[in-house]
Amino acid sequence: MEDMSVLTAFVEAEQADPVPRKVVSAERTIYGSRKFRHPRAPAFGSLVLCDFGEARVGSTFSYEETQPAVYKSPEVLLQLQWNNMVDIWNVACMAWDMLQGQHLFDGHDEVGYHNNRVHIGEMVGLLGHPPVDLQHRSANSWRVFDDGGNKTILYKLSLAKAQLWKLTIGIGQWRGNPPLSLDSLEDRVTRPSQSKSEFLAFLRSMMTWRPEERKTARQLLADPWLMN
Repeated sequence: MEDMSVLTAFVEAEQADPVPRKVVSAERTIYGSRKFRHPRAPAFGSLVLCDFGEARVGSTFSYEETQPAVYKSPEVLLQLQWNNMVDIWNVACMAWDMLQGQHLFDGHDEVGYHNNRVHIGEMVGLLGHPPVDLQHRSANSWRVFDDGGNKTILYKLSLAKAQLWKLTIGIGQWRGNPPLSLDSLEDRVTRPSQSKSEFLAFLRSMMTWRPEERKTARQLLADPWLMN
């Protein structure tokens, strides 16, 4: 860690407003979590591998809740079998966080709970619709996609601060909320970068709907954005 003010801010916040805690016994107290403030760029320090509590031994796993909510991959959101390609999706999300200082996906609904439907909608808005064959792998696709494999799209446009709602008619009816974003990944990159196109290519090589199409860790090591 290079930005030591992160620790100072953490201590000061705890002193001013202690996190909730539950005293289980004389030997054990459970404390609520407190987030660290984001370090001032580019003071991220060296990368450290940590937290192997969710590690799995094997090649393919039946659906279960895994990954932090904001990093969930499409196959986990669609409740499919998953494998080590979820880690490649994680790398893409973390690379975005480090460059932009904020999460690419949020996935929380209007009352503040993480919602798979909302999260998938954010992905569709930025990455386009998932291949129909991937949708057909999931027993839950019908909740957000119509029979033709398309999501009925509700756009929210902002024209001179006036709100305009537009319903794009397709096969089937709209099955979820919120409306899809009109932003692209290019629009979301806010920090100047001379290698913007290379970074987005790096990102897209990991953020594919089909897990089997994502680059492996070994392939990513030779990616032009990392090499440069």
